[in-house]
Amino acid sequence: MEKLKKSNEIEIKIDFETIKYDKKTAQKILQKLARIRKYADFFKKSIKIECPLKNVEHLHCVKNQYEFEIGVAILAVQMGHKKERYDFLYDEICYYLDHVCSTQNLCDFKNNKCFAKQNTNTTMGCCHHFPDKKWGMLYQKELVPCEFLSQNGCTTKSIGCKMFMCDEVRKKGYRFTVYNILLIRYFFNFIQKLIIKTSVFEPKEAIMKRLLKFDF
Repeated sequence: MEKLKKSNEIEIKIDFETIKYDKKTAQKILQKLARIRKYADFFKKSIKIECPLKNVEHLHCVKNQYEFEIGVAILAVQMGHKKERYDFLYDEICYYLDHVCSTQNLCDFKNNKCFAKQNTNTTMGCCHHFPDKKWGMLYQKELVPCEFLSQNGCTTKSIGCKMFMCDEVRKKGYRFTVYNILLIRYFFNFIQKLIIKTSVFEPKEAIMKRLLKFDF
């Protein structure tokens, strides 16, 4: 990857013919793109990348995680407005997590029960919380369904909720963290990572507000 500086624009050239879509390559590219974006923000410069990728729809057909993340990062760093960039990254991370869960059928729902609850008399699963979300675990016993849960699934976008995998799903080998999802690892700072990880059962708008507040 080559970086060329102009007066008010940084032009990045990537050899897409020889690029390898593996973890090591993705880490290297995303780390460098994130650093260049910070530099561009500080000096109020725009970023231009010559590439065949023009929109995110193409990426939604990609099966390789690292090709997807590289593509999203390339589109994101060219967005000059932070709110637009964070909103785009947030939505695409949610899309990726939803895509993995649905295509791999991680929860394997049958008769309104996930596979971990099939041999029990309860439907209480991950999408339930104490009435007092903050302190309920200390004094409350009963759980209530999340207010964003509908018959068609979740009606909001919470990366923290989507990252959570119960013990049974982890046994299948699936575990998401703020570090193995490279878009979070390189484009969000430490405080933002904590916000993403701990913000559950909340609407996207409230989470985005905190992420933007702690952008530095």
